[in-house]
Order: sequence, then C-alpha cells, then structure tokens
Amino acid sequence: MNRIKLGFLADCASSLVDEWTADQEEGMTVHESPPAYVIEKQSGHSIFLPVHRENRYRYPLLIWLHGDDKDVGQLSQVMPCISDRNYIGIAIQGTRQSLNGGFMWKQTPSAIESASRRVQQAFRSVRKNYNIDTRRVFIAGPGRGGTMAFRIAFRLPHLFLGAASLDGGVPGNLQPMLNVRLAREVPLFWGHRRNSESLPEAVLCEQLKLLYVAGFDVTLRQYPGNDPLADPACSDLNKWMMERIAGVPNSRIVR
Repeated sequence: MNRIKLGFLADCASSLVDEWTADQEEGMTVHESPPAYVIEKQSGHSIFLPVHRENRYRYPLLIWLHGDDKDVGQLSQVMPCISDRNYIGIAIQGTRQSLNGGFMWKQTPSAIESASRRVQQAFRSVRKNYNIDTRRVFIAGPGRGGTMAFRIAFRLPHLFLGAASLDGGVPGNLQPMLNVRLAREVPLFWGHRRNSESLPEAVLCEQLKLLYVAGFDVTLRQYPGNDPLADPACSDLNKWMMERIAGVPNSRIVR
C-alpha cells in the first residue's frame, strides 16, 4: 500500500528572551547544567552517547551522513536537536574532501561502494562496543548526505528500520532501486525547505510521484527558512523515528 503523508508546518520562529540577564548584571552566580551527552571521536567517525544511558537497555542507532562541506563534527549539532537521550548516534566521514576542508558525498560507483562499506564497518564497530538494538537502526542526513542515506537504505534495506533525507533528493542514477521489492520495505522521512535551491519543488513533486508508483511508505514534511536542520525538522524526525520504534515488539521509548 502506498502511504504518502503530507504535512506543511507554519513558520513558528520566535525571539528568545534571556531571563537571566538582570540577575547576572547584579552579580548573581549562574550554574550551567551538566552535559547530557558525550562525543567520542574515532578514525573516520564520531559517536554520540547519552550520559545517563541505561546499560541494560538496547538503544536505537541513528547513522548520520553529514551535509556537504561538513564533517563528523556535525553530529554534536544535530543529535541534541533531535534527542539527547533516545538514541546512540554515529556520524560517518564523507567520501571526498571539499575545497574548504570539509567533506562531501560523491554519487559515483566507487564513492557509493566506499560509503556503503564505511556505514557497515561503523555499524559493526558500534554494535560490538555498545548495547545497540539491531532491529532499530536508522540512517539520515541533509542535502547530498540525505541522498546518500536513501541510496544506502535502498542498497542495504535489511539493515534499516527507516531512512531520512533533509532537503536531499532521491538518487536517480546508477540504478538506486535495483531491488525495488526489498527497498520499498524501508519507510522514508523526507524533509523539504519550501524555497530550496538544491531541491526545487517541481523536482520534489516528480520524485515523489516516482516513490508513489514504486510503492514506498513516505512521510513528507515541508518547512520555511534556509536551515534543513532547524528545530521543527529535527523534532519531526525524532517523532517519526519514535513511531517506527514503537511498532517493533518489546520496544520502549526513553522519555
């Protein structure tokens, strides 16, 4: 069955007021809250770990493929925005260095093979060292990182409970849906900026038709603004993953 869910969120931007300003001016001491997570940097990837995780609980895993001109350091920006306690996260380094020192995801046969291999290696590493629920693994990313996330999910559908792209298009070359019967079993979350230059609305509609005809389960959300990682998108992604997790037998959602 085709399940296309369209949700268009209103602009909810608001100004934040620093309630502590007056007290600080009077010399009052402000105590910062202890961090809720730690980042472990390893060769080719970084790992996000909730500080107060329960050792006996098997955590869902979110594999993050960073955006263009970024690196695995983006994990520390995006995971607290999504949730600082629901998942263990791992960010994979892009396949090619860009001119500004960051990395990117090339959509070539060798780069796709390299990205798939890196994801599988990182998955095996984190599964070996941490208590991961292998039935609850997601892959996601912004821009071309999101396109690569879709591509790897189509290529290795047995690994993932879901895949998400934030303002990244559906891969269209090199036979991304070679085994569409298995690929369409992976639910997809697709976030889109209304005025996106990298993914114009006309292209979005054409690619959405392609997914519909192929029988994919797609949740589409559209947002204002220029940041594909803004709070509403991260919040929606978290809710969407929690819904998938809740559908797995013996699941438990960490609040």
